[in-house]
Amino acid sequence: EFPNTKLLFIDPVDEDSENDIRDFANKLETPHEYFYRDSFGSVSKKFFKGQFAFPTIVGVSKKRLIFRHSGIDEDIKEDIGEKLKDES
Repeated sequence: EFPNTKLLFIDPVDEDSENDIRDFANKLETPHEYFYRDSFGSVSKKFFKGQFAFPTIVGVSKKRLIFRHSGIDEDIKEDIGEKLKDES
């Protein structure tokens, strides 16, 4: 659904309002159009087959999974950076 979006935030939390998401986008200085509200968890079900954890960071290129991490720390940031470099 978002073929030209390099970064997409997906929010599966029902409690987050449209304003909450807009405020978060503004805080990150990221276009609001990069956020998709997935209240039914359809994206999670498609990629993770019943597993649900957040925050989850997923890298996908041309429908191929590059990485998946739940949470983030320095080691995860390094791994993501390395895998993104390999893709460019």
